[in-house]
Amino acid sequence: MQKIEHEGKESFPQTFEEVLLQSQEDCNRAQEVGQIGSWRLDVRQNVLTWSEQNHRIFGVAEGTPMSYEGFLQIVHPDDREYVDAQWQAGLRGEPYDIEHRIVVNGQLKWVREKAYLEFGPDGGLVGGFGITQDITGRKLAELALKDANLRKDEFLAMLAHELRNPLAPICNAVQILRMTGGQNPLLEQATGLIDRQVRQLTRLVDDLLDVSRVSRGKITMQKELLELASVIQQAVETSQPLIESRQHKLNVAMPMQTIRLAGDAARLGQVISNLLNNAAKYTDKGGAIELRTEQVVNQDGGHEAVIHISDNGRGIDPLSLTNLFNLFYQADPNLDRSDGGLGIGLSLVRNLVEMHGGRVEAYSAGRGQGATFTVHLPCLPEKQPVRDSGASCNLSKASTGLRILLVEDNMDVADSMAMLLRLLGHEVLLAHDGRQAVEMALAEKPRVILLDIGLPYLNGYEACRAIRQGGLTGTLIVALSGYGQEEDRRMAEEAGFNRHMSKPVDLEELEQMLDGLSAQ
Repeated sequence: MQKIEHEGKESFPQTFEEVLLQSQEDCNRAQEVGQIGSWRLDVRQNVLTWSEQNHRIFGVAEGTPMSYEGFLQIVHPDDREYVDAQWQAGLRGEPYDIEHRIVVNGQLKWVREKAYLEFGPDGGLVGGFGITQDITGRKLAELALKDANLRKDEFLAMLAHELRNPLAPICNAVQILRMTGGQNPLLEQATGLIDRQVRQLTRLVDDLLDVSRVSRGKITMQKELLELASVIQQAVETSQPLIESRQHKLNVAMPMQTIRLAGDAARLGQVISNLLNNAAKYTDKGGAIELRTEQVVNQDGGHEAVIHISDNGRGIDPLSLTNLFNLFYQADPNLDRSDGGLGIGLSLVRNLVEMHGGRVEAYSAGRGQGATFTVHLPCLPEKQPVRDSGASCNLSKASTGLRILLVEDNMDVADSMAMLLRLLGHEVLLAHDGRQAVEMALAEKPRVILLDIGLPYLNGYEACRAIRQGGLTGTLIVALSGYGQEEDRRMAEEAGFNRHMSKPVDLEELEQMLDGLSAQ
């Protein structure tokens, strides 16, 4: 016998059986607190033995004879095949660590099970010993988080749609003013101001949607061989209005040799433009921004294009540097909101760079010391044939007018777009719902149909199918939608649309498309 010291007091001597019983009780209490039960399955006798906590988890009274088949009956019907397959694989020596559902007294539970095999003295398989953990609380939290994430994505898509609808007529009105306003300096100044702010709003909407796509793995890349200089030129043109409005001096230094890489021109341009915009926002008026590129050979012998974007602005403290690329992170929450953003631009930059096989880094000596962002991208060591990533075009009057059916239920969008198309020399027919669109399309047989998706009576998908079925197989039908995610584009293609354009429509892209038809 031995003496047991408990909480500083001397207890009575205990027998070995009493010590064993105490140990068993402690084990049962530990399992109950941790919501973890233990079990042993004798595969030779098909006898399943459970601990007290395992009986509680599965809602089976102690003393009830149990077998493997009895256990499977408690497993959720939709999970039984999976659980059985995993156990059979476990008997063959594969790891058995699974999560599945069970039904206890009509209630759904989630459990995690782990096991290892037991062998007899002769080396033959005896069975398995394992644990069962009740993970219902964690699983319900995960499902709630997943549902909240889905609702977030749906909200972002709806928010983009609702923001794009008012943005579309404003963009159209700006172009109309530019085409008809004459040489009034005050009008030109006001028009430029509206245009810059609308473009900024459109970029914010696009960034919100891109972040949602990245988080769900829905973003796609259209990679081609590119010249880095062309991508940088496009990005600088995009960011130029913001840089000029803050009276910054921008210096762009490019190497003598041509740097070529495989990538998505639009996405890489977005990366560089976001970094330039970030430098412009966090640098006080009259500051300096430098964009410098070089081609280097890394430690593995591969070639890299390195893009440095530096500023002499407000700088970043060391603690913020570690979180800078996290979604919705604000380096300075007290920053004047006229300069602040949504905290999504840098997160998007990192994701897009990584999708190109590269990396992005940030450096700052501290507050007031400026900042440098460096992008590393794999590039080609030798000259390769390069396809032009696309040059900007100026809005001009179409050489030959087209007969266009514009279908839009928002009157401001419809009127402003129709006005703009007529100024470009096209004949425009208007419809305001899906049924009217089908009737007018089949009667008038336009060359082009610009068709909104969210329409009364028949939505845009239904109207497009009806128009195609009515015989207009050669008509160019373009989806105009505030919803611009990949799923929306896929649905548009399946419905019979030739193209999908997000609101507010890029008018230069639209005119280029119409001019191409006019020239045919």
